[in-house]
Amino acid sequence: MSLLEDCPACGAPATRSHPVLTAPFIAAYVLERPVEPCRLMICDDCGLWFFDRRYSDAEMAKLYGNYRGDGYFEARHRFEPWYTRAFNDHLGRHPREIAARNAATLAFLDKSADRKTFTTILDYGGDSGQFIPPELVGEKFVYELSDAPCVPGVIRIADKNDFAAEGYDLVMLCHVLEHAPDPGSMLREMHSHLARPEARLYVEVPYERGCNMKFAPPKDYYRAWLKFVADMPVPLITLVDFYSSGFRDRFSVIPPLGFFKMHEHINFFDAVSLKRILEATGYHVVHCATDRRCVRALARRPA
Repeated sequence: MSLLEDCPACGAPATRSHPVLTAPFIAAYVLERPVEPCRLMICDDCGLWFFDRRYSDAEMAKLYGNYRGDGYFEARHRFEPWYTRAFNDHLGRHPREIAARNAATLAFLDKSADRKTFTTILDYGGDSGQFIPPELVGEKFVYELSDAPCVPGVIRIADKNDFAAEGYDLVMLCHVLEHAPDPGSMLREMHSHLARPEARLYVEVPYERGCNMKFAPPKDYYRAWLKFVADMPVPLITLVDFYSSGFRDRFSVIPPLGFFKMHEHINFFDAVSLKRILEATGYHVVHCATDRRCVRALARRPA
């Protein structure tokens, strides 16, 4: 795990930070060491929030190699009892969720005043291809390392050597950048999949930032409290974690004696920071917007 102080979206030095803790599940399952302090960095230039700790390649492989499989679920449920088997198994697979996400994607593309038909479509990191809207007409591919069966009409690409040399008309990068230690490198990697002049990149990330999110002041006494929490037995850390997460989700505030935690998502985008990182990696942004749940952008390939 490495440290990052400059914003991965725009390159500016982060101007503010807040002390946080690694999530107990992440500490045990991925980092294989005790819970420890790190920092949530805030870039006032583009608005990105990001953790200063970045996952190594080995840690990314550990976290996502058997993502949401039995070992993942058992480890996470141990530290987060509220993370149930039903939630794990249905996340990203419930018909209502799939239908809602596909409808939102289509609505966004319709509002973009840009190309609306695509001959070939690639969902990069798209699980079974269930989030390629069926209404989009064209050959559909999903790049995914797991062996989950594809939905009808979608062809799996499991090896990067099998990507089409001529690229694709539409590349979808959905709910991926928030996990990426180097999101800029991932966006530059997409250049090679957008070889056609008419090609477009569709990016979707969760919007997880309360507009009035309040943190405990980064004072010495609060850092001492976090160190004390990190040394607690696992059941007590779990209780403080439950208390903290509940307040954050409900009221957009870290409560007294609570903590913000570094989990799977290490980048927190808004529309400004998503547009800035796309522009910094060579794209022309056609349309970018935020709703209550997601930030979406449609971009043209670099010239």
